[in-house]
Amino acid sequence: MRDLSSDHVERFNGTAKVFYIVSGCISAISSIAVIDIILRTRSKLASPYHIIIAFMSFWDIVASLAMAATTLPMPSDVHESAPFDQVNFSALGNDTSCKIQAISATTGGQFVLYSNITLNIFYVCTITFGMTEKTVKRRMLPIALLIFSSLVIMSIVLTSASFAQPQMFPPMCSFFFADVPAPTVKFFVMNPLLSILVLVVSMIIIVVSVCCRKDLSRSTAAPPTNCFTETASDASGIESNNNANERECEDGTRNDENENELFAVHHKHEMKILRQSILLQALMYLGAFILTWWWVFAALILRALGRPVPYSFQILTAIFLPLQGFFNALIFISHKVQFLRKYRNELTSFAALKLVLLSPWVVPEVLFSGIELVVVH
Repeated sequence: MRDLSSDHVERFNGTAKVFYIVSGCISAISSIAVIDIILRTRSKLASPYHIIIAFMSFWDIVASLAMAATTLPMPSDVHESAPFDQVNFSALGNDTSCKIQAISATTGGQFVLYSNITLNIFYVCTITFGMTEKTVKRRMLPIALLIFSSLVIMSIVLTSASFAQPQMFPPMCSFFFADVPAPTVKFFVMNPLLSILVLVVSMIIIVVSVCCRKDLSRSTAAPPTNCFTETASDASGIESNNNANERECEDGTRNDENENELFAVHHKHEMKILRQSILLQALMYLGAFILTWWWVFAALILRALGRPVPYSFQILTAIFLPLQGFFNALIFISHKVQFLRKYRNELTSFAALKLVLLSPWVVPEVLFSGIELVVVH
């Protein structure tokens, strides 16, 4: 197992740079596609889910492009200092462009992290506590935006005490914390760890809510109203007709009750499947976040323990760190494809995918209304 700190030239290799460029561009293009699909749906940004995903995608574009730029924003005279004088790469920027790259990557990454937390809180509020989408838009989203924006601004203020400088790995400009106060470093270490804790706890609440929820049967058919009884009892013919009509009404009532019961069972089953689908979607978003950021957190933990970071971790970071937008796009689009095929069984997966990408306004959408999930066709 090689420690990258032992050989600067080896760890600054073309392979890692290519990974950052390719992964960053793929992620940015995927996030642009997600925003394009959202803006062409019927609800557009009226849905809190669409607002959160569009916000996450925008900041993923910022972070992904910053990482894809790799060495280009570095000062053009960076080759004059060691160890950059031993490697050959393109550096066309200056101190300002270097700092812009560091701020873009840091701010974008933080907002993507906070968007994941907001998405989980959205699921908790709607699925667990029965909050309507209108209430979410009025209360939860503004509060979340205020809190998380304050944390990002705080991080920018704290990093102003440090300075951005070219790094060998990752091959880009990032903030250097060697001479900053210990509380600042602790903030940047504890903040993502606490965020992960919030993600895990909220996901546990969602899983428990979906798995332990009991649906109440809902009847939508009204009792029959065409049943009546003649009050004239002095004629045997009328009495006979009344008895026959009463029997017909009783049979009709029993049939309606059976139909209502069948509908309630079917409705309960449909809602269960829908909630499970949303639970799977939430788990996939969490999985995409873990797959993207695990390597970074693992490297931070190893450094905090004074242990060397394996070379493989650095390469895996270069591959997966810029790819969260791509993973989010896969989840977002595949969920819409699955949902469209559920209500249009004749469509193949390719045909459904084509409709989602080219005609997203035809895809049914799920609205959270109180404790019910409403499908809008």
